[in-house]
Amino acid sequence: MVRKRKQPNRCWSKEAKKKIIDEILKNGKSSHSIAKEYDISQGMIINWLRKYENEGIDGLENKRKPGNP
Repeated sequence: MVRKRKQPNRCWSKEAKKKIIDEILKNGKSSHSIAKEYDISQGMIINWLRKYENEGIDGLENKRKPGNP
């Protein structure tokens, strides 16, 4: 399923990413249901989970500087 772009890419803070990850890891929600709830791709959530498991909270830090694509 492909998400239709309604707006430009959003920039998620590491705190927001952690909140989403906690809903999956602590509350047992599926990545699919979270993706629909927040209107983001399931693949992005899975990437965040992988980074969090490998690098901890620092892995969720945005690598891009604001204003740079």
